[in-house]
Amino acid sequence: MVEPPEAAPRRGEAEFERWLADQPSLPGHGECRAHVCDELAASPLGLCGAHERGYIRAGRPGGAKPPKNFFATYERRDRPVPVTCEDQAAFRAWCRAQLRVHRTGTVNLRGLRPLLRAEFQWGMHVHGLQPVAVWHLTWVQSLADECQRRDVASLAGLDASVFRRAYHQRMVQEMQQALRKIYFTPSNTRDAGYIETEHFGVRFPHRSSYVDLTCISQRWLRDLLWDHIADVLRSPTCPRSAQPVDFVRRAATELSAFLEAEAPGGGLDPTVLRGEHVHRFVADLRNRERLGLAFRGHARLDGKRSKGLTIPTASAPLCTASSTTPSKRARRGVPR
Repeated sequence: MVEPPEAAPRRGEAEFERWLADQPSLPGHGECRAHVCDELAASPLGLCGAHERGYIRAGRPGGAKPPKNFFATYERRDRPVPVTCEDQAAFRAWCRAQLRVHRTGTVNLRGLRPLLRAEFQWGMHVHGLQPVAVWHLTWVQSLADECQRRDVASLAGLDASVFRRAYHQRMVQEMQQALRKIYFTPSNTRDAGYIETEHFGVRFPHRSSYVDLTCISQRWLRDLLWDHIADVLRSPTCPRSAQPVDFVRRAATELSAFLEAEAPGGGLDPTVLRGEHVHRFVADLRNRERLGLAFRGHARLDGKRSKGLTIPTASAPLCTASSTTPSKRARRGVPR
């Protein structure tokens, strides 16, 4: 009987596996001496293949090198290989300064500060739970390398603009958003002027947990709004969408802008406000709607001002870039 052609490779693989199982373990050279590397050393020098090539390209700082033909002279005869080094301090400093070897499908966080490493791990975990843009692992690894170069201790309070690449900035900002819910309690967010819906176990569909309230300049009004939104989020009848929260936030923002422009002292002291301010505010809203003018105090949910919007003050005319073209209703009612 003739053996099928495909049977020979299978027989060869089986024989090779049996041969491997019978081989005794041999001593290696340990782990790579570069502090951030998790690979095994490739020679008695104590460096992996990639870092040893980098060490040679760098001109061998410290002068560390094994003897020539060390395998035939020492290792084949089971003798320890002597490694000479002219300057141990310079060699160790070079090993500390090295970056990680990038490997497909792996993110190496060795060498980062312990807190920063934990922040990276938590940020990647939270990102993986969200249906958002994909982070390529090479991006995460290059961000870790950049943080090591800059000796970053923590992402908290770090300005993302210090990183040159745009995707690094976006990743840092997203990690900071995930860390905000850990580092700040609800009372902390109240003082800081924003609210995290996830502190109350709520995450509205297609929305961030972060809701900025700093567009409201009066502290008393901002605290009232924060308390109201917190009560809504704690309620058994909490809405399924963010629309009720958006509506009350917009109303408070418009009231804040009106008080800042029209009330004594910018409305910072609620004891000086009277009923006439409320009536004037309602009348101002109605006139703006009737004339097709932009409302006061628009602000985005991330805390940034809407583009093209100018909040009028008592000494400035009512004019916004978004309202330069009046509506048909306004053109019919206002003479040219």
